[in-house]
Amino acid sequence: WLRIRSHPRLGKGLIWLQDANDAEIEALYRGCRAVVFPSFTEGYGLPIVEALARGVPVLTSDCPVLREVGGKWCEYFDPKDVESLERCLGQALEEDHYQSRKALLKEYQPCSWDLVERRLIQALRELPGVLGQASTPISGKIRQMVVLSARSRDLLRSLPYVEHFMPFLKELVLCCPDGMRREMEEKYQGRLTLRFLTDGMVLDGEALPADHAFRNIYLRAKAVACDIIDPVFLMGDDDYRPLEEISEDFYLSGGKYQAYYVQDLADWRGTQGNPTAFDKSLFRSRDFLSGLGYPTYMFDAHMPQVIDKEVFLEMIREHPQIMERSAASEWSGYFNYLAAKYPDRVRLNRYVTLGWPGFWEDWEVEQECPSYRFENFYDASYEEKTAYGHPGRFCGLLREWKEGVEAQNQEKTAIVHREYAAHRACLERFGKWRKRCLKDQGSDPVFAVFSGEKGIRLSVPPRLEILAGGFLRLTFSLLVKDPARGREWQLTWGIYQDGKLVAEYGSSRFQASDRLFEALLVAPAAAGEYQVEWTLFTDGSQVSLGTRLDVASEEN
Repeated sequence: WLRIRSHPRLGKGLIWLQDANDAEIEALYRGCRAVVFPSFTEGYGLPIVEALARGVPVLTSDCPVLREVGGKWCEYFDPKDVESLERCLGQALEEDHYQSRKALLKEYQPCSWDLVERRLIQALRELPGVLGQASTPISGKIRQMVVLSARSRDLLRSLPYVEHFMPFLKELVLCCPDGMRREMEEKYQGRLTLRFLTDGMVLDGEALPADHAFRNIYLRAKAVACDIIDPVFLMGDDDYRPLEEISEDFYLSGGKYQAYYVQDLADWRGTQGNPTAFDKSLFRSRDFLSGLGYPTYMFDAHMPQVIDKEVFLEMIREHPQIMERSAASEWSGYFNYLAAKYPDRVRLNRYVTLGWPGFWEDWEVEQECPSYRFENFYDASYEEKTAYGHPGRFCGLLREWKEGVEAQNQEKTAIVHREYAAHRACLERFGKWRKRCLKDQGSDPVFAVFSGEKGIRLSVPPRLEILAGGFLRLTFSLLVKDPARGREWQLTWGIYQDGKLVAEYGSSRFQASDRLFEALLVAPAAAGEYQVEWTLFTDGSQVSLGTRLDVASEEN
């Protein structure tokens, strides 16, 4: 660098670029006659591939790694011999030689990521103890779906969608209470062959766990071990509905199982202040998987997923606590185990479930799905009024199967995309407000609860901005001097205008040992100036504070 800086041709014939962006690098590749890569040591040599893929001749150092990357497509010189480089440059300037190299590069195909993956996995398998044994090739057909349900009405409403949009399925294995079997036999008139694994058949007198999440994984593990379950099958629930035709290659493609995840379990917050059994199951899954060094993706995507019976049972044998203590959910436990033990068998994709969450206010997922192939059906989504005081997102649309439902399924997708765009606009507005606060006041707005020798204190900004009809999940920090006391706290809030309550009260419960908790603030539908009254309760004490809430229309 010092020699370059002092070179008399710097800025004339010699140009030195630092921190070039992608567009600048692309322009250089497209405009150059050749790329010279006089490197002494390299880990790989990505610029060689980038240049060759654009049809640009490459002159590079003659060292083993670059020979491996460049092969017959490059010309080589000794990086320690100036004359060797001069000879290569001289040839590159000869038009006939140059055109012959350009013609050769028309046949060049860069190494794909799939090929890199296969080579890497093969290399790892040759190291003892790094990965499991070589995977059995994935083959065969998916003909069976296994559903766990105690709700015949919900299942009977969903099955017409499965029959119509998933023609490759021929059989349904229903894991259900004993009393549900007769009702299904009497009422189901569809094309699928119906087989049963009732609680009495799989439990053989054992008692069911009381917790919902414990019960689910316990029953599924028992059922999968039964002989009537195919080697490869779909696992689902009674309210999973396909929205369009699904083919078998949605689950088996490129020699891999296709698995669908939501986000990383490390980012899951769930129902803040009052975690559900589902939330607790995901927290256990996160801790269990990370403790083993497994991936921690969240595969509880509320859509049917493909299961390899042999791998599922292998997971239960190796980690019996998954079945016995619900250490991990049946979805996240299985797919993260599969990805850790047999990475060459599975490809991870973003989930494609519409209606999960049922409402954006329930929780925020990592990002909007690019497309929706399934619906996690909730009746509340079709109601005239929801718990949040507004119509269900699909109010007025069909709840039950009818011919021509495809058009309404497309309408549902459009509705959810509009909702997401509106929420994104609300988050962007809130982000701009926070930046203004930082600029005007020199600090980020503080949402916090303090507890110490001087008692408890609540900190909220004196003013907030939000879009009409939008919502925010405000994250509060909890700073408690003695968190080991484990006291239960509660924060409530209401939105007022002219002294009158204009929205339902919000509430969040949390423990003194928590570091963070969330408050869901749902804005009124009409723009205007409002007041948020916050009240913090703990140990018979309470603290109240007010915030001015400016609700703006999108035009403002």
